[in-house]
Amino acid sequence: MRENIPEFLWNLLTEQYGEELAEKISDGYVAERAVTLRVNRLKATPEEIKTQLSQAGIAYEAVDWSEDALIICGAREEAVRQIPAYEDGGIYLQSLSSMMPPLCLNPQPKECILDMAAAPGGKTTQMAALSGNLAHTLFFIPQPHLEFCSLFNICPKLRENETSIYLYFYFLSLGIRNILKYH
Repeated sequence: MRENIPEFLWNLLTEQYGEELAEKISDGYVAERAVTLRVNRLKATPEEIKTQLSQAGIAYEAVDWSEDALIICGAREEAVRQIPAYEDGGIYLQSLSSMMPPLCLNPQPKECILDMAAAPGGKTTQMAALSGNLAHTLFFIPQPHLEFCSLFNICPKLRENETSIYLYFYFLSLGIRNILKYH
């Protein structure tokens, strides 16, 4: 599928990886990304989420390296957004690759974590859940990303407490209490 990418990129890929692997990489640019989600253990259990998905007629596959990760089969994000757990903050639509860094970090209670790339918030919220909401996370969202940060779009749906700081508000609505605010 060489025609899917600019010539300069094709040249770089073939130079670095060879033509066979460059073809596979090129094919990946047009492949439809799988819909994946992560269970927010601060608000739901994997069993509850699986029940809700099944009741909605949404098939899923388990991921062998995380009980909280699910791959959605035969449905797109719009269907997942219709289940109650999405509205309640019990799930977070997140790529599998984005779930791996917090698992590798393995945040523990009372640890201080600096997240320098917190937008849109999936890894930050995952670190809170993994620590049982007992790690302290200082997060930073680079200014150019603020207007595109999905946290701002999700916040009104998840509103539970009054606050003027949307980012903090969003994390509170997910059950995360130990967030230090900075942006």
